[in-house]
Amino acid sequence: MSTIARVGKIKEKDQSIYQRIAKGVNSPQAGELKDLLSAAGYKGLGTGNKFGAKAVKALKQFQENQGMAATGVADDDTWTALLAQFDGVSPQGNPYNTFQGGSADLADLTATEVNRPGGYVSPYQDQIDALLAQVSARPEYAQETQFQAQYQNLLDGLLQRQPFSYDLNADPLYQQYKDQYMAGGQAAMADVMGQAAALTGGYGNSYAATAGSQAYQSYLQGLNDRALDLYDRAYARYQDEGQNMLAGLSALQAQQQSLLSRYQADSGALGDSLSALQALDQAAYDRYRDSVADWQEDRDYYYQKTQDEQDQENWQMEYDYDTRKWKKRR
Repeated sequence: MSTIARVGKIKEKDQSIYQRIAKGVNSPQAGELKDLLSAAGYKGLGTGNKFGAKAVKALKQFQENQGMAATGVADDDTWTALLAQFDGVSPQGNPYNTFQGGSADLADLTATEVNRPGGYVSPYQDQIDALLAQVSARPEYAQETQFQAQYQNLLDGLLQRQPFSYDLNADPLYQQYKDQYMAGGQAAMADVMGQAAALTGGYGNSYAATAGSQAYQSYLQGLNDRALDLYDRAYARYQDEGQNMLAGLSALQAQQQSLLSRYQADSGALGDSLSALQALDQAAYDRYRDSVADWQEDRDYYYQKTQDEQDQENWQMEYDYDTRKWKKRR
């Protein structure tokens, strides 16, 4: 309930029922006294119905301002002076005219109508619309990125790769080794056979042939060792090539994931900004609804007071009319 409506409810009560309020009193009437002091401009009195030290200090200040003894105790005179702050007329307790102020109530109702809140206008709508436009204009993430062709070529090459094979005779390096070792073997064989023939007076024999053949085979064994080494090197190159293709695929996948992550981060930032603005807009709208509810409550209060005042005046007129008629009959 708004402050105006609370004060109005308090004023409608019969003043004679108000109790004497002093420091420490905890009652509904003590709470009403604090409401009246707060409405009169004395703030910081705390919540609840307990009449504490701050409320006593405020009451003393009010009493001083009214030229009364600053006792800090709300007696009948204090209640009367405080209630008079809100209508300019002290309540008289007249049973035929409970509502005071006459046309002032109608003026309050008229002022309330003039101050009626307008329609809600969001202070954030332009910013929200701009963000929504950015979201709508943002293209969908394209899986076909600039790396897709490179990725597909590497993948095809890896999947279509032939099993490892090595042909010695097709290896130029092996052919060079072969020529070198065969020439060296033939030279060694001739040298060994010549030395063996010298031992027998220059005549060839089976020993010389055997020794020359062994020298030649020794060179050929070196060629075989070279062939195994060349095979191992070729296999290592084959393995390295496969690993390089896999590494290239991984690098392209990482680049694609980086692009996707940036796209998602940008989209998330837009979404977060939009959510924040929508939350601010909702808070502003809630405050607007509260102001409309307060206005409606005040309007209903003043309307009812005006209606009651009119009803009371009508009753009073009928009563006076009947009284005059009764006096004439006498």
